[in-house]
Amino acid sequence: MSSPIKRFLLVGLGLIVLAVAAQWWWERSTRTAEGFIATLSKGRYQEAQALLVAPSSIEATEGGGLVLTDRAGNATTAPKQNLPFLSLQLPGDERSRGRGSLPSRINKFTMIALGESKGGILLTQPIRLHLQVDGGKVHIDKID
Repeated sequence: MSSPIKRFLLVGLGLIVLAVAAQWWWERSTRTAEGFIATLSKGRYQEAQALLVAPSSIEATEGGGLVLTDRAGNATTAPKQNLPFLSLQLPGDERSRGRGSLPSRINKFTMIALGESKGGILLTQPIRLHLQVDGGKVHIDKID
């Protein structure tokens, strides 16, 4: 194989590797958000805790509830009857699907625990988590 062809193939291979790495980096925050949503909504609290950056935390209580701590250190208890947490929006819903455009990165998202209801009326106050992705981890920005 001649030298210019080898050089062309090596440059092409290098560009492909660079493009794959750039796409992985671009979609990392969305994958992190989707992973956190999946673990928390399925009640896998230890796995969700592993995705959090301290001081944000999720700890299960003996009664089946959760103690949630935001990044400012404020703790809130979510009773068992309010669980599970659900996503208000799926990260993929906000992606741009236009031709020639990159999908948007998901950095902030919200989850909510509604609790029991009767006749469509909630019996308890919902608990809302405002979350932010930071690299491959998640912060609980605020709980209300």
